[in-house]
Amino acid sequence: MAAILLICNRMKAPPMGVSSPFRGWDSLIQHTPDIIIAQCTQTPDQKILMGGGPMDINIVYILKSSTNRVVLEPAKLGAAQLQLSQVILRQGEYYLFFSIFHDGYYSATEPYRTIPLGLYFDTNTIFGRPLNDQLQILFKRRTFDLNREIKADQEEEERLEEGLKPDRGQLMVMAYIIDVWLNVWDGGGDGAQAANTISRSHISCDESWRPARGYFPRREGS
Repeated sequence: MAAILLICNRMKAPPMGVSSPFRGWDSLIQHTPDIIIAQCTQTPDQKILMGGGPMDINIVYILKSSTNRVVLEPAKLGAAQLQLSQVILRQGEYYLFFSIFHDGYYSATEPYRTIPLGLYFDTNTIFGRPLNDQLQILFKRRTFDLNREIKADQEEEERLEEGLKPDRGQLMVMAYIIDVWLNVWDGGGDGAQAANTISRSHISCDESWRPARGYFPRREGS
């Protein structure tokens, strides 16, 4: 009777929307029943995401398995369903899941339980190795991908920031206008003179051009 109660307790699903804090990899590895690598076979639609419904995956490698089914059979390769609440999967990409099997599907609720592995994954890179060695290889792979993504993101950010900077010519015009009005403020002329000077001036955008205070370049014949 005690054995039956133990099995039933293990089959209970964690409450939806309840997350546990990350307590370190050693704890996660030790207390995770099913550590698997799977490919997302279909990007979940909005209805599934909003309702927290299961997503279609294809299990390609099993690193650890102690699934809590009534008949304690191991996890199987092939089609399965994964319940996620905080991570959106992309069709065709591979993922490492620290999961729990219950109610007919795998669950990996917290974001740290899901590690993207990209579009291409060769199981031969970890085949036959101890669990810790397998995870080290997978962690290094993800770290490499993250560093590459961070570099690409930084380069993109720099390009966008460059596009947000004012045009150099506009900066020179603004500097000249400010200089003119400062001269007016200091008694170098009246507002009408300043406006006339600004509208009729030659304004060079070359870096070597610097307007001097009190000097208002004007077109010939003006």
